[in-house]
Amino acid sequence: MFKYWKTLIFIICTTVTTLAHAITSDTAYQAGLALYDQGHWQQSIEEETEAVRLDPENWKAYQVLGYDYYRLDNEQMALDAFDKSININPDNVPLEEFLNTISSVKQAKRDATQEIASVAPPLKGIMDLHNFIYIDGGFGVPVSPTDFTSVRNVGYSFGVGLGGALSKTSWVVLDAHYSDFSINTSAFPLDTITGGDVASLLVLLNIKSNFANPDNPVSPYIIGGAGISELWNSQATITSNVLNAALVVLPAAQTDFAFRFGLGVDIILDNGNRLFFETNVIGTISNTAPNTNEADLYEISNLGFGFSL
Repeated sequence: MFKYWKTLIFIICTTVTTLAHAITSDTAYQAGLALYDQGHWQQSIEEETEAVRLDPENWKAYQVLGYDYYRLDNEQMALDAFDKSININPDNVPLEEFLNTISSVKQAKRDATQEIASVAPPLKGIMDLHNFIYIDGGFGVPVSPTDFTSVRNVGYSFGVGLGGALSKTSWVVLDAHYSDFSINTSAFPLDTITGGDVASLLVLLNIKSNFANPDNPVSPYIIGGAGISELWNSQATITSNVLNAALVVLPAAQTDFAFRFGLGVDIILDNGNRLFFETNVIGTISNTAPNTNEADLYEISNLGFGFSL
């Protein structure tokens, strides 16, 4: 008789304990579900984690736990929770449909990414730049005609510019360059010359086009444009060593049509700024010169730095 009562008491205690755990797990599940509906996904995780601790067979708690992690972009934790829910309740059709939808969306994203990559590969470096301002400096070399190249030394040059994007690889550039060429006194062995520098201020409107490289931030480019050149001579004093007489040449200025064609290389930095090296052929044509069909040509090579806007 005593043995019978002992067995009965054990069964009752076990049943009560199981029911208490089940009720406590379900309460935590319901609390977590309410928090999920309110958008409090992190707090919901805490409740659902308690629910599955109290009842490891609570597949509904695992399902809500998966939704919480999915909302928080923790895909791996979400899939682990969904797998546990499905293993406990394989007939959970709504969850199966949800997982199939996730899989379809992921595949569609992969397909779209591959299609975009095949049509237009993402470009780095030069492709990320838009508008810019720059400064540069370098040297100029007289090229043509002979009466220009024979009497002028290699000069210096510096400039500023502003570029506006027309497309990913093309810009319209407005720039100004100042160049100065001194007299080559060795061309006048019988005279002593002081002063007489020729200075030029170019204002040009240009089109710049880069040859974009998708894998390398070093990108070559071409640039060409036209505008005006303000040319002036400083006062010169020419003293003849033979006649012992001096001639003063007064300053003079003229405005000419100017054009340029150049090649360069951009080196794109991590912050979007750029270093560049550029060489140009500059031509000026005077409306007042005796031979208007001949242009004064000089070459300018500059090293510069551009600031991305």
